[in-house]
Amino acid sequence: MWRNFATQKIELWTMDNTTRVGVIVPTPDQAVDLNWEIVGAQDWNADGNTDFLWYNPDSGKIVLWFMDATAVRITGLFTTPANAGDNNWRALAMGDYGAGPGGLPDTKDIVWRNATSGNFVVWYMDAAGNRTFGTFTTPVAPPTPLNYTIVGPR
Repeated sequence: MWRNFATQKIELWTMDNTTRVGVIVPTPDQAVDLNWEIVGAQDWNADGNTDFLWYNPDSGKIVLWFMDATAVRITGLFTTPANAGDNNWRALAMGDYGAGPGGLPDTKDIVWRNATSGNFVVWYMDAAGNRTFGTFTTPVAPPTPLNYTIVGPR
């Protein structure tokens, strides 16, 4: 997935190994305003289609866009809960980090980072966007936490 910072438009590249073979422009092709950032693009609800996870650093909220096979948004919804409590926490990545206590296997999860402490928290989620469990990572942060960030998976 690519996002143009000048136009805010997004597009998906289809690949054959390391060669781009096509471009898919999703509908809609951008968020409602400039405050929303893409955190990840993965099949969130296991329907075989790539879904988008958006984060708003101003409100701290996250939204899931469930997409169909032609990259048209079927629905968008805030996760439950919609944010980590305050804007000091930033959603950085999504991926399957295991079931977690009380969690579900084969579901996508969200990684949050605290901007002050540098601590990381994993939200274990279900396919509908509901948090089933949240926990700090072990260790909770790198040795000099504010010098590090998460790069992937996304």
